[in-house]
Amino acid sequence: MELAAQTEIALSPGDAFDALSALPPMEHLARHRALEVTRLDDTPALELGARWRLAFALAGRHHAIIVRLARVERPGLLLFESRGEALTARTRLVLMPGAGARTHLRVALAPEARGLAGRVALQAARLRRERIEDGLAARLDAYARRLEGHAG
Repeated sequence: MELAAQTEIALSPGDAFDALSALPPMEHLARHRALEVTRLDDTPALELGARWRLAFALAGRHHAIIVRLARVERPGLLLFESRGEALTARTRLVLMPGAGARTHLRVALAPEARGLAGRVALQAARLRRERIEDGLAARLDAYARRLEGHAG
């Protein structure tokens, strides 16, 4: 299963990446009330190896996941790898040139189950997939507006 969302940013890809450097995605997630984000190291936010701990409730269970920035290709790609007790995931943030000085931002999350608890959590997510993707799209759009405001 892959969960995805996309939006447009009124910045060039290079400017959008620079704004991402100033407002890293994980720190933006910390604003979400159902998600607890803790920084685990002092590595700059968009440098390989940067790590965070995300805690959230899904399918009636509390989950904690360690997220690591696994790949950075300026100005077009950030790849995060996540590992928790029940789930692992790869999250790709892709910045692609759009029309004029605009950039397409696409986020794709590919979770995988680790054991029975993970399969139960993913089944619950499949049943609410549309709602989850709508929420992801809304948060991504809000993040894009913050990036524009920060750059402008």
